[in-house]
Amino acid sequence: MVVGYIRVYGDNSGKAEKVQKEMIQRYAEKKGIKEKIPFFMDSSITNKRKRNMAERKRAYRIKLPEGVSIMPGWETLMEKIIDGEVEEILVDCKIRLFNGKEQYKVLQNLCETYGVTIVEVGNDVPSDTIVYYQSTHKNKRTSIPLKDIDSIYSRCHQFRVVPRLVLLEEGKMHYLFDYVDTNTNLILVKNFQHIYRKVYPTLSMLETAWNKSIRVISLEEGEIIPVDIGHEKNNAIVYDKARSMHEACSQQLTLDVIQTFISIKTKWDVQEIYIDDRNSNSAYSLMKKSLNDNVILVVDTLGKLGTDISMIVNLLSTGATIYSLKEGGLSLV
Repeated sequence: MVVGYIRVYGDNSGKAEKVQKEMIQRYAEKKGIKEKIPFFMDSSITNKRKRNMAERKRAYRIKLPEGVSIMPGWETLMEKIIDGEVEEILVDCKIRLFNGKEQYKVLQNLCETYGVTIVEVGNDVPSDTIVYYQSTHKNKRTSIPLKDIDSIYSRCHQFRVVPRLVLLEEGKMHYLFDYVDTNTNLILVKNFQHIYRKVYPTLSMLETAWNKSIRVISLEEGEIIPVDIGHEKNNAIVYDKARSMHEACSQQLTLDVIQTFISIKTKWDVQEIYIDDRNSNSAYSLMKKSLNDNVILVVDTLGKLGTDISMIVNLLSTGATIYSLKEGGLSLV
């Protein structure tokens, strides 16, 4: 028998449950599984109460040590495995199936003993939407907070899409486009730092997506989009930071180039020019306070604003547009 397993967390549990269930059903349909799939489900694991007699018997039967949180759906599923009723478990991602090392040991042992296969359906669901999440390592173990995944699933439910789930380890984001096909038109991430922490690798990934007509939306921050210079009148603020002795020597030339570009290519009215050297950020702080949705911040390259993508997002969140002579224009919507 093929079964499905669902585990949900917190306020998003109802929506996340529906998304997980439909992911499993879509996968089953794709693979030609015609029989009705029974589902086993657990909610947030907060139950530390003492087990009643039936629960103690169940834990004893599946060899689950005392003191482990009660997961009724999971434990019933383990009993079904022992009874020889389960051949394959479908789940969006395998980490749903254990809440700690004790559950993992029981699961692994029973699956090996009774020949049960676990299928992670998440990255094989027919969908035009990808949910991407970057896992981190803590004490040599992969860490993926399922509550984060469920919060993204909740938004997927609001968007009325059933996503394809792609989990990649930190530093391996470049493999994401191996999962992109001609139908993909949307990638959802928790935040832009889950793409890359640094500005230029993040922009490179975004440009690749834009060239494929794929939107990339951060559920915490919004969507970064490329913008043209335009020919409307706008207020502009110019910023430059000399990050090295070489840049300090050529800083006036850099400012001249920016102002020449503005005067020839745009109708922008320069309101202020803020300048920092490598030992100061005081002008940066003043510049940031001047930003609003009626301002275009002009720099020669985005690296002058910071190396971390969160710094760029933070400036864009003021409503301002950033225009870099090197990288072009960006806005946050």
